[in-house]
Amino acid sequence: MPDCGWSGDLASRARQVDAANESLFYLIGHLFQPGVECKRRHGHCPHDGCGKVSAVLRFMTRNLAAEDQLMREVGYPDADSHRRAHDDLLAAVGDLFERCLCGDEDDDMIRGTVTGWAMDHADGQDKPLVAWLSRAQARAPSQAEAEAAA
Repeated sequence: MPDCGWSGDLASRARQVDAANESLFYLIGHLFQPGVECKRRHGHCPHDGCGKVSAVLRFMTRNLAAEDQLMREVGYPDADSHRRAHDDLLAAVGDLFERCLCGDEDDDMIRGTVTGWAMDHADGQDKPLVAWLSRAQARAPSQAEAEAAA
C-alpha cells in the first residue's frame, strides 16, 4: 500500500472511529494513483470537477456525519468544537472540488490537505472523544445494576 501517513500512533482504540480514519487513509493512498478514476482526455485534464476529489468528499461526508451522530447520542460536551473541525475540512475539500483541481496534477496538494487534517484531527479531536467515551462508560451503571436498583 502506498504510504499515506496512517500509523498505530494515531489510533484512538475505538474501532468505529479508527475504522473511518484508517479507511480514509487507505482511500487517499490508493485513489490518487495514476489513471485511477481520471477523466483525462487525450492526456489533458478537463478541470471540470475531479472524480477523485468528489469520491473523497462523499466518503468524508458520510463518515463524519456518523461520528457527529455518535457525539449527539452520547452527549459529548465538546461536540460543537469537534463538529466545527469536521465542517472546516468538508469546506476545504469542497473548495478543492469547486476550484476544479486535478487529482493527478494536484494530487500532492489534495493529499496534503486531507491527510494533514486527518492526522491532526485523529490526535487532537478523536482521541479526546474516545477518552471521554471510556470515562463515561466507566461511570455509567450497567443495565443490570440499574434494573437491580429499580
